[in-house]
Amino acid sequence: MSKTSAQLIKEKRLEAEMSQYTLASKCKLQQKDISRWENGHTKPGIESLQKLAKALKCNWKDLA
Repeated sequence: MSKTSAQLIKEKRLEAEMSQYTLASKCKLQQKDISRWENGHTKPGIESLQKLAKALKCNWKDLA
């Protein structure tokens, strides 16, 4: 079974040892957005995925 975007984002964030707040700050987003994505309530758009990937030092496709 493949992992969801929510699981992938959370895993990468934890591997990077970042809080949701820190990741949000690096991406110029709000912490609540990171929380909603990690909980699977919503999915990030491509622009947000690219910001997350840059902050987490990975390819945006690794988060999708």
